[in-house]
Amino acid sequence: MRRQKETEKEAVKRRQQMYGCNGKCCDRVIDPETGEGQYFICGGIDTCDETRVGEFIGTVGAVLFIVLAPIMFIAGIVALIVFGI
Repeated sequence: MRRQKETEKEAVKRRQQMYGCNGKCCDRVIDPETGEGQYFICGGIDTCDETRVGEFIGTVGAVLFIVLAPIMFIAGIVALIVFGI
């Protein structure tokens, strides 16, 4: 059985109940004393359409780094041995 996609209004209500925040995915709070703004995320960022793509790109980048770093390290050691540097 396929779940029906929730509307933004329903998503805000769900996040308010689950995480105890205002329900907006990403919101900016401005400090009245300094005037500086700070961003905060309500709940899990993977549940928000605004941040889902960026989170996916970050995850793919992390996986590539974890996979490619040891391969490059071994290739560098082999190159040092072969070329005698």
